[in-house]
Amino acid sequence: MITKKQLKIFEAFAKNPLVELTRKQVKKESKEKSNNALAMAIQQMKKEEVLLERKIGRTGLLALNLDSEAAMDYLALCNNQRLGRELQAAIRMIKGKIDLVTPFYSLVVFGSHASGESNKSSDIDLAVFIEGDERRKRIEAAIGSAK
Repeated sequence: MITKKQLKIFEAFAKNPLVELTRKQVKKESKEKSNNALAMAIQQMKKEEVLLERKIGRTGLLALNLDSEAAMDYLALCNNQRLGRELQAAIRMIKGKIDLVTPFYSLVVFGSHASGESNKSSDIDLAVFIEGDERRKRIEAAIGSAK
């Protein structure tokens, strides 16, 4: 189970999942003031195998364990938190329309909402990945009716 403090610290890795960070960089990225809270959160995430640490000299480099289901769950949680309630409601409505056509698809949010730079006038940038031209036409019609 992840705490709010751990999630805030984890967000330093969620911004760029492939990067390796030192503890000092994690502290700066997460804006965490307490060294103790940072150390405890990192220790817990290492114990859960969410983070991996490798040593170069005396410096420890922390990185996401991309093979860990818990790390993927934490990433999904961070991404969902980044999206506002209205956007989440719109995505749920669109997913409901797509589910009526096919259960096999991928829905990706990109643009200003994905990068956390959205404002009230930002539109929703979505990509829907599916198989088959016929399904594409049916999904376009379903999403068009969702407007």
